[in-house]
Amino acid sequence: MNERASGVRPITVALLVTIFLISIEATVVSTAASRIVGDLGGLEMMGWIFSIYLLTTVVSTPIFGKLLDLYGRKSIFLAGLLLFVAASALSGLSGTMLQLIIFRGLQGIGAGALFPAIMTIVGVLYSEQQRAKMQAGFSAVGAISGLAGPFVGGLFVDYASWQWIFFINVPIGLVCFWLVAANLREQVRRAKVSIDYAGIVLFTIASGSLLLALSLKISVLYIVAGVSFAIFVYAEAKSADALIPPRLFANRVVTLCYAAAFLLSTLVIGLNVYVPLWMQGVAGSSATVAGLTLAPMSVLWSVGAFWCGKLLAKRGGKTISVTGLLFILAGTLALFLMGESVPVWGLLAVMASIGLGMGLAATMMMVTIQSEAKPEQLGSAMSTLTFLNYMAQSIGIALFAALFNREAYRGKEQLQAAGVPIDDLNGLLGSHHSAQLSESALDAIRGVLGGSISQLFPYILIFAAASFAMVVLLPRSKRESAKSG
Repeated sequence: MNERASGVRPITVALLVTIFLISIEATVVSTAASRIVGDLGGLEMMGWIFSIYLLTTVVSTPIFGKLLDLYGRKSIFLAGLLLFVAASALSGLSGTMLQLIIFRGLQGIGAGALFPAIMTIVGVLYSEQQRAKMQAGFSAVGAISGLAGPFVGGLFVDYASWQWIFFINVPIGLVCFWLVAANLREQVRRAKVSIDYAGIVLFTIASGSLLLALSLKISVLYIVAGVSFAIFVYAEAKSADALIPPRLFANRVVTLCYAAAFLLSTLVIGLNVYVPLWMQGVAGSSATVAGLTLAPMSVLWSVGAFWCGKLLAKRGGKTISVTGLLFILAGTLALFLMGESVPVWGLLAVMASIGLGMGLAATMMMVTIQSEAKPEQLGSAMSTLTFLNYMAQSIGIALFAALFNREAYRGKEQLQAAGVPIDDLNGLLGSHHSAQLSESALDAIRGVLGGSISQLFPYILIFAAASFAMVVLLPRSKRESAKSG
């Protein structure tokens, strides 16, 4: 495939803006989730707003990675961006929670095409030195999106409507579409590629069944998920071009890092979804303030990642990872101990501690995997890490939603017994409905929400402790061994 760019700078702008759009999607929606529920109802389905996006992204990403060799980077990028933009418009026009979930799934498929397309366009258009600058730019965009997402989402919700968190993608996405379509040139030579269709189907069935089982509490789906995962593992071991290469897990260090990263991704997505809900539904803050509650995590995450790079020259990878996990453990333990009575300042401190720990630990795990993987396995190793992180978020959202819904259902029974209409639980989260509720009803409903969310804190602590155990099992580096000797 030979490519040339008639204008590299416009393409660079388009790629960076597109990365921003798909990176900001999770945090910007988390801030608006409570208002969406207030308008559309369906509190018990709220977790699917996030999980369907992540699920379709994680399943479609490796598929589009294969299709790039068949149809070209430009074609896949433009098709993915067009789908993402169209699904964004439809999401904003949704009249029911089910419609929104369906269109969010289409958004995820579009994002699944864009991620590998952008990375391969960068690999072809830019020199080695320029690629390093682009990667630094993507990292900066990721940090900015994590910080700006909650704030931007809150502003749209408070001063416009939640629909605009989706509508804003349309004009920006179309500009990026035009910049790439007009400036990127390529000649596609059809290449023979082996697509792991069996692995794709089995993984989709297994992960989809697991998410449905967690959300709908249908026991038979757990069996379907377990059997499908077992067959998937067996099929991947026999596949010549597996969706997730099993040989990567033969390295103990890589496997431990994968496990720790999986657990941490599950923990973080729970906080991203339910901390804004706590702030709006329990603390009674605006959507803007609720979104800013996630800012300490984003800011300190970037600080931790920068600090990790500085420490790596002096300290070993295990020391840095353990230090990061200690910050995460401290934050999750404090959250568990404060429980339902956690003050706003305490929540901010917890998010800052966890963010700093994630910046250290998550960055170090990625560097460790890059160092441990063989050169011919590096691409598969990093794509598998991304794959597992997305899957962890999908499972985490479904798991925490199931736990939250269980407690909220018990709370609804208490509200009904006290004469408070069950629909008021959704109404509390709406911009206009909450003003119509009596003070006693508000206190009762906030108590139910606070009790339901606080029941998630022990599980968040368990995930942190399990990840810490994985990191402790990592072998020490030669530098660390020399210092201890």
